[in-house]
Amino acid sequence: LKSIFIYVDNLNVKTCDLTNLPTSASCQFSSRYPAGLHKYLAIANDLVQSKTSEIKNFTIQSPPTISVSHSPSSPLIGNTITITGSATDNEQLSSINIFVDSNSIGTCSVSGTSASCQKTTGPYFTSGNHSYYGIATDAQSQTNQSATKQFIVQGLPSGCSIAGNVIPQKAIKYGTTQTFKI
Repeated sequence: LKSIFIYVDNLNVKTCDLTNLPTSASCQFSSRYPAGLHKYLAIANDLVQSKTSEIKNFTIQSPPTISVSHSPSSPLIGNTITITGSATDNEQLSSINIFVDSNSIGTCSVSGTSASCQKTTGPYFTSGNHSYYGIATDAQSQTNQSATKQFIVQGLPSGCSIAGNVIPQKAIKYGTTQTFKI
């Protein structure tokens, strides 16, 4: 053998010079390829002739895609916030996991090529920034994380204040509605 040429998707990606080697040798190549179907073949040359292998295929699966959102858009102290993760995959989804402040708040088992997961967090009793994101996993155990987003828990609406302690004058019976004036 004089040389081996490796072609991937009709491009010569590797040439191995075997001029000074024995009659049998190998030529190896590795690289990263984008998701999708790819074709490869090898051509071996000696001093007299060339021999081409059959064309073979390999497929790189793409990981799922995921985006996240929250509701309400401007949460206040005491609100519960709903985080929604929406994912798609070219094959089959298996789960969506939602995180707030780097802690999982829950996982939804899902199926199909498109799915959503809603989880709630809170209520929050102090104002401040909170980050959230989602991780989608497909049936081939490939994962992908969404962009990290934030929601800001805001204080009481303008003009509202709470002062003093609320002490009921009588016992409050469970299951009844009580009105307190603020």
